[in-house]
Amino acid sequence: MKLATERLILREWEPADREPYASFQADPEVRKYFYPPTKTAIEVNGMVDRMIAALAKDGFGFLAAERLSDGAFIGEIGLTYVDDATKAAMDRPGDIEIGWLFGQPYWGHGYATEAAAAILDFAWDTLKIDEIVAFSAAGNRNSQRVMEKLGMHRDDQPSFEDPTKPAGHWLRPHAIHRIANPRR
Repeated sequence: MKLATERLILREWEPADREPYASFQADPEVRKYFYPPTKTAIEVNGMVDRMIAALAKDGFGFLAAERLSDGAFIGEIGLTYVDDATKAAMDRPGDIEIGWLFGQPYWGHGYATEAAAAILDFAWDTLKIDEIVAFSAAGNRNSQRVMEKLGMHRDDQPSFEDPTKPAGHWLRPHAIHRIANPRR
């Protein structure tokens, strides 16, 4: 699977992506709104293996994001099924989630919005998905701004308690955004 934007290629994972991806996942600032706060290279290799398997199984998943101008690996973006525990925590659950993670040197350039728009186009036109959700820690305004730029709307449900975070953890409250397929 491969998608192109004006400045990016969104593609399947390559062995050379693992090292820079592990460095992003080891950066506490990149993972500020994730739990745990960092990941080891071994954990990241397992994550990449699972993303590769999901792409093969489902026909969609998380893709590597590469900058066209220099071939730099800049992060990951894609779609995934919302897990059952998270659905159970939401008043109005969604089935498919869009998400992303980019290395700190690539923040503030509009890459997340550009890549996510391409992923949404693929979801609408190729996969014929009716609705996509996105959620983030309630305090993660940067990701929420990307969601808003994509035309996603904050859900009426003000937040939900993310069951993947420990009880009482400051990252547990999550905001939900959603968007319906505009081509239907």
